[in-house]
Amino acid sequence: MKLPQTMLRSISVKHVRWPRILTGSKLWYSTQMAMTPEEKMITDKLQQELEPEVCKVQDVSGGCGSMFAINITSKKFNGLSLIKQHQLVNRILRDDISRWHGLQLTTKKSTGKGPASS
Repeated sequence: MKLPQTMLRSISVKHVRWPRILTGSKLWYSTQMAMTPEEKMITDKLQQELEPEVCKVQDVSGGCGSMFAINITSKKFNGLSLIKQHQLVNRILRDDISRWHGLQLTTKKSTGKGPASS
C-alpha cells in the first residue's frame, strides 16, 4: 500500500498537541494550522478584550473542545499580579470555561518591545 507523500500528524509536547507535516524526508512543526471554531472564538474574545501581543489558543482535549491551553501576553496585565491576570482572563471566558473540563493558562506582562516570544 502506497502512502501519500504529505501526511498530517500530531505530536504531544508538554500536554499540547502541535501539528507536524511530513513531506518526503522533511519534517516541519507548525502552530499556524487552521484553528477549530472554538479556538477561533476564544482567540477573538481575548483579542477584543486584551489587545494582546501574543495570543495562542490550542485545544488539548484531542479535538472534543473540553480543554484548552492558552498563552497570552498583554499590556493590560502590566501592574497586575499573576492571580489578577488569571482572574481577568477567567472573567472574559467565564461562560466558555463553564463548559470545559480544564484550562492551562499562561499569562505574561508586556515588555513593550513588540511581539513577545513564548
